[in-house]
Amino acid sequence: MSDRLTPDSMTDAELWRCLWNAADLGSDAGADLFELYLELEKEVKARAPMCWSSGKCCHFEAYGHRLYVTGLEIAYVLQQWLVPKITAEGIDPKGDCPFHQDNLCGAHQCRPMGCRIFYCQAGTQDWQKVIYEKYHQAVRGIHVKNNVPYRYLEWRAGLKEALTAMPEIQTPRPPDPNIRISVRRVKPKYFPNN
Repeated sequence: MSDRLTPDSMTDAELWRCLWNAADLGSDAGADLFELYLELEKEVKARAPMCWSSGKCCHFEAYGHRLYVTGLEIAYVLQQWLVPKITAEGIDPKGDCPFHQDNLCGAHQCRPMGCRIFYCQAGTQDWQKVIYEKYHQAVRGIHVKNNVPYRYLEWRAGLKEALTAMPEIQTPRPPDPNIRISVRRVKPKYFPNN
């Protein structure tokens, strides 16, 4: 019998609390995700894509695409105190990204992997698919390594589910000046061929 946590064996509140705790930068999974995002940023930057801050990518229905993320990524974004606070009631399942404001991303510094990779610039789609698959497998590896339940869901639906399961996180909270975050600075080991 496995000790691995599975979403099927947990209530929504238990699942999101587990993901919430795992996404903390002081935890191994949160630090691993942060490091992975740094590595991803370097790889995307090397391809020199252009973002015109048009916000098109945030208008999911109008642009004809969806953003899928892991539960760990949702918890990671919702933990950031600089991110505009949203409520479950304020999320339209057929609407724009709830963090989209004035053609800019209110969650830019902690945005999920799909947002870090996607550019609407012509000619970027082929390499985006390759990088997305590579890093998605790495995020799955973080879940396995840290025994974090794995969920893969549409961004707006996942945000709404997390905020509904944990209503207390909808209250803005300033940073605690007594807490210092330290993130390990080691080379990520999530790619099997590295």
